[in-house]
Amino acid sequence: MRRFWLVAAAVLGLQFALLLSYSAFLYHRFDLTDDFGTYSQAWWLIGHGHLNPVDTIQAPPYPFWKSHAEFAMWPLALIGRVWPDPVLLLWLQDAAVVATEWMAMTWVAAVCATRVPRYRCTIALASLAFLVVNPWWYLTASFDVHFEVIGLPFVVWAGYALWRGRSSTALIVGSVALLFGDVVAVSVVAVGIAGMLSGRVRHRFGWRTSALLTGVAASWLVAIALAGANRGSAIVANYGYLVGARPTASSTWVLKQLALHPWHAARLIADRWAAMLRVLGSAGLVGVLTPWGFVLSFGILVPAAANVNRVFLSPTIAFQTLGAIPFVFVGTVLILVRLGTGRGRKGHHAPGVRGRPAVAVVLAAALATVALVQNVPLYGTIVSDWWKVDAPTAAVLRRTLPLVPADAEVIASQGVIGRFAGRTEVYPFLVSPQQFPIRAAEVVFVIVPTQGNESVPPTAAEIAIKSLEGLPGVHVLARSNSVSVLAWHPPKGVSTIVLPGPSPAEPPLRPNGRPSVGPSRS
Repeated sequence: MRRFWLVAAAVLGLQFALLLSYSAFLYHRFDLTDDFGTYSQAWWLIGHGHLNPVDTIQAPPYPFWKSHAEFAMWPLALIGRVWPDPVLLLWLQDAAVVATEWMAMTWVAAVCATRVPRYRCTIALASLAFLVVNPWWYLTASFDVHFEVIGLPFVVWAGYALWRGRSSTALIVGSVALLFGDVVAVSVVAVGIAGMLSGRVRHRFGWRTSALLTGVAASWLVAIALAGANRGSAIVANYGYLVGARPTASSTWVLKQLALHPWHAARLIADRWAAMLRVLGSAGLVGVLTPWGFVLSFGILVPAAANVNRVFLSPTIAFQTLGAIPFVFVGTVLILVRLGTGRGRKGHHAPGVRGRPAVAVVLAAALATVALVQNVPLYGTIVSDWWKVDAPTAAVLRRTLPLVPADAEVIASQGVIGRFAGRTEVYPFLVSPQQFPIRAAEVVFVIVPTQGNESVPPTAAEIAIKSLEGLPGVHVLARSNSVSVLAWHPPKGVSTIVLPGPSPAEPPLRPNGRPSVGPSRS
């Protein structure tokens, strides 16, 4: 397999370089939304000695660890002490994407080496090409940073270790994966269950390691729920509608009701099968017939399909479903190899093997064609969906960034807030009207009406700008046709400010008002 490994190293190395450049481009253009802001703020605060950072991107704010129990941020933030530029978070995600592909190809190479007597390098190289061109990787890299992506290579590694019978490795790597949050922990549970269902693992290595991994990950999820450390998943808001939950219901109550009445979710999921098939089809589809492909797809796609927001299953936010891709891909290779060679997990030929290779090749070509037909148009959506800030606007924002004091509070349009999040107080402008707390001596407003992925209509953003211009003590830091950056020193006694909408019901200033309350975000 030497030829394969040389080509794989070259291809994935080139892909890594391209991803690094692409992330630098997005960072340079300020195309980073409030999701990046959440991680960037925690990265900056921990790196500056705030060991219990509060995520003010959320409304109402809460400690970062309560978002998804992503405790891996603390050791990773130590890197920020050496090089505090948060572009490293994007590059870390790029490294995780390539590492996930490398682990998937390691798995595929092992399958080819043990089960394919001829053309093993050719099959492995064809598999590599199919994997690398999948747009899910690049769509994921286009949308900020998410720890379920950074933890994914550990999940795939744990599955591969179980398949190879490396018990200690599977337990250690699976435990490390749990540090990347509750979403990753669900995938680890699925890996353990898949290991128990896998005939190879069960017959050759036993089921104890798989069961232990499942138990550890499931216990971790229970502990997260009991500690209220899954607020970022917004379980009540996203899944409470399935069981008629009230707004005051707890996430544990909703999860309990879903476990007792799973048919509530099953009916809805049946209506969203086409979107689920699109994800599976991008990775080869038939891999879902293996324990690895089926259980991981179930554990990842079912929560996405049951979410009240249909976009969770769309390629636009591919990171939500990316975890299913490597396992369905590996499962597809397992099925095609077994079909083409007649070799099962015991390595023996099945009768009638002579005609199998042609059938396997035809099926592989058909699956690749289906994937390409549905995947190629998605590359165009990367530009239309994510390249939202033009060069002139980015240039104004770059000139402004050094002018914003580190101790200032920043209120920014959500489409460009990411690079302004390295501070204690930062809030996204998400709706109109919206109320914000005033907690600093200087407040800087970064309003971008027509650039970035914005939820506030341009007319509403313009009204907010005009209301700010009328405040006493406001001065302009930067202004162009597409961006206004205003600095303001609030008077004493002012604790909140409201950015009005098209029909403001209240004045911009409200002394001693209530804390900011905004929409919950997953």
